Amino acid sequence: MSQHILSLELNGKQVEIQMGWDRPLREYFMNVSAVQEDEDEDDDDDGVTDDYISLYDQDADPGDLDYFIKVAAKMGITFPPAMVEQVKNDAQLNVGNRHVVWSADGSISKETIW
Repeated sequence: MSQHILSLELNGKQVEIQMGWDRPLREYFMNVSAVQEDEDEDDDDDGVTDDYISLYDQDADPGDLDYFIKVAAKMGITFPPAMVEQVKNDAQLNVGNRHVVWSADGSISKETIW
């Protein structure tokens, strides 16, 4: 599985997005979660989705990365073009065991391949 991580601020909250290619299942995935300051659940109504897990999205087309990009856009999330391109490359090459942390400016801040 390739994992591409992007952290950003959305509506005043830290959000972490994990997107990538699942080699065994041969499909894309995306998870979005608000980074909580404490253990309590976020009960406010600020429009920030605390969790999105593509596995539970019955409308998802796991073979279509554009679907997940559109879901993220509805949440106000825009991905660096280089990140999207790398996820697509991972799928084309059926890459696994890759972990990439992205900066909001589109640069890679950390990459691990094992």
